[in-house]
Formats: sequence, structure tokens, C-alpha cells
Amino acid sequence: MTQPTAIRGTYSDLRLIKGRKVWQMVIEVPSEEGSRLVDLFGLPQPDKSQWVAVAPLNPQADYEHEPAGDRVPPAGSAAVAPGLASRPTTPEAAAAPSDKPRRPFESLPPSQQAALMADNAEFRRWLRTDSAGAATDRIKDICVIKSRRELDVGFDDAETSLPRRIWAQLLSRFSANPYGSYNGAGRA
Repeated sequence: MTQPTAIRGTYSDLRLIKGRKVWQMVIEVPSEEGSRLVDLFGLPQPDKSQWVAVAPLNPQADYEHEPAGDRVPPAGSAAVAPGLASRPTTPEAAAAPSDKPRRPFESLPPSQQAALMADNAEFRRWLRTDSAGAATDRIKDICVIKSRRELDVGFDDAETSLPRRIWAQLLSRFSANPYGSYNGAGRA
């Protein structure tokens, strides 16, 4: 049997770290889980970070009376799992929740794709930016445009629009290596 790769804990605090423009989420883990926590995640290093996933646990489950570490929480429950990025698995998942039915990401005009991706934390990290505004500016610089709307020129025929081809290549490079970073080489 494989070792569980999830640890449950209680969500106890949320803080804005203004200088870094990030939110810090505090999850308290029982002290008896400390050694497993270190085994799974190691100790925090000041020069690098480790991505994890966080999901809410089933609120009806009685986790207080279960032996610690006996099982991975059930599907649809919360845990912190090492090695799972917090980024959406598809560009569609990067969009904010809505009651409207979602269109496939590929069917959106490139200007809307760029807006959604600028809000995606992993894409911003990949571009080496720290905010949606900075990511939008970086996209405009890379695609050599002044407005995201310029990406829609030639939308029906991508071959007629150099900015559109650059945007498509940028998305392709991100999809191929979302854990790396954009190095600026090899533009269309």
C-alpha cells in the first residue's frame, strides 16, 4: 500500500502580504502529524517555494475521531498534497466562477484569452510577473501590441496577424512547460 500524500489540517487564518502582493493561508496540522509533514514537504527554504494544492474537506465527516494519517481524505474533501500545482489544469479553469455556461477557452477571442491568462497565478509566475496588470503589460510587450484588442485582428485567420501568432506560440510554450518560465527566446 502506498503512503498517503495528503495531510489534513484546519484553515485558521488568512493574511495579506502587501510587500509581495500575495495572500498567506495558515493551515494548522496536529503536532502528531509533524514528522509526516516534514517527510512530505521538507522544511521551508527561503530561496525557493514548493507548490501545493488545497481543497476543502467534507464538512459532514467526523475527522476528529479518526486516527491521524490512516487514510487520504475522500474525493471532494480537503487536503494539502505536495507536488500538485495550484494552477488550473486547463485555461478554461482559469476563468472566474460564473452562473453562465462557459465557452471553451479555444473559442474565445484572443483578447479574452489574454485577460483570463493574466489572472492565472501560474501563468503570471511563468511570465515572471506578480500581478494581473504586470502580466497584461508583459503580454502586450511580447506580442508587440498596445491593446489586447489588437490580438483579435485576423482572429478568423491567424496567419494574417503576427501578434495573434505570437500569442498562440506563447500559450503553446506555457502549456508545454508551465513549471518553467518564459525566457523570451524563440518568438514567432
